[in-house]
Amino acid sequence: MKKFAAIICMAAAVLALCACNDTTPVEGQENSKTEGTVVVESSNFTVTKLTGEDGIVKYSYEVKSRDGEIMEHALCAEQPRIAQINDDLVGIRFTANDHTFSRYYDIKNGVVSDSVKNAFWDNGELVASNDYDNGHYFLVQNIFGGEVSRTEIQCSSWQITVLATEINKDGTVLSVSYVQGDGSDAKARINTVRLPLVQETEKAA
Repeated sequence: MKKFAAIICMAAAVLALCACNDTTPVEGQENSKTEGTVVVESSNFTVTKLTGEDGIVKYSYEVKSRDGEIMEHALCAEQPRIAQINDDLVGIRFTANDHTFSRYYDIKNGVVSDSVKNAFWDNGELVASNDYDNGHYFLVQNIFGGEVSRTEIQCSSWQITVLATEINKDGTVLSVSYVQGDGSDAKARINTVRLPLVQETEKAA
């Protein structure tokens, strides 16, 4: 399975142009005077670059289920990254309010996940992310709901950059290498933390 989420990047969003709220892209219709150019397309999703009469550029994306039903159609100020993770799963990453969010679409069953903030790894079933609203935590959760593990880490910076991830042979632990800050300091200390990929009850079983 292809990994969809990559390094956490705190790119600055142009909020005045963004049609996304805190966590979810906003449904919207393009203005009839807006010119559109398809930049990414497959049988299940399309990303279109929209240029208005005023020269302002936005992007729209659309995800369809296998039976052709539109699962989501949304507008964003910056180009979202979208990928076919496996035959049944599409993932998209977009920026809103200085954060990156990932959403997942089960195109077989027509199910859309909640938005996951600062996701940096997934395997088609689980997604790992960094939550720093109340301290720093690495979270592992099922893509369509249900927390698997929460690991607190000590960090003096408000920002963390994930450098690399590696899963162990039996698929139960994800090793994450990261640095504090935006990753621009070549001398920054590299830390590694091990994240459980299964709940304690599953281990016991």
